[in-house]
Amino acid sequence: MVLEEYPGTLSAARSQDDAGGRRSGDRIAPRIERAVGRLIKEGAKVGVRVALLAQRMSAKAIDTDDRSNVGTRMTLRVDNGDAVTMLHDGPAARAQVEAARHFPPGMGLIEAPGMPLQRWRADLTDYADYRARVADGLSRNAKQFRATSNQAAPGVRLVKDGDAA
Repeated sequence: MVLEEYPGTLSAARSQDDAGGRRSGDRIAPRIERAVGRLIKEGAKVGVRVALLAQRMSAKAIDTDDRSNVGTRMTLRVDNGDAVTMLHDGPAARAQVEAARHFPPGMGLIEAPGMPLQRWRADLTDYADYRARVADGLSRNAKQFRATSNQAAPGVRLVKDGDAA
């Protein structure tokens, strides 16, 4: 399940709730948050994976309990260091804050279960290639991904600190 610009979805739902004068039990935004939270917490055991994408993630978009259940976390260039520490905990993340503010396009931070926080670089994929990969099936690509320090998803290269590309 891909939730593109999830904070924007929540913002639109909250606006509709307010504009419609909906009472607490009739509000849409809290229902969305509960449903997504349940998918994040319980979906993996039945084969549902959630990709939650945001230009800027915040505690308003995903609460601490749900965030703790997100296994793989990726962050591209950000304008605010809080965005890095929102997704990545600990001293390693704080040490990367300034670098993350100046990453070139396609470079970011990644961590996953069994894989410590490190830099990664996504290869440029044009829209035709993207469509072909989606048509070929995300499950085939998911089988190839193993969260280790030696392997990454197709089109993703792990890089060492100091590497420009």
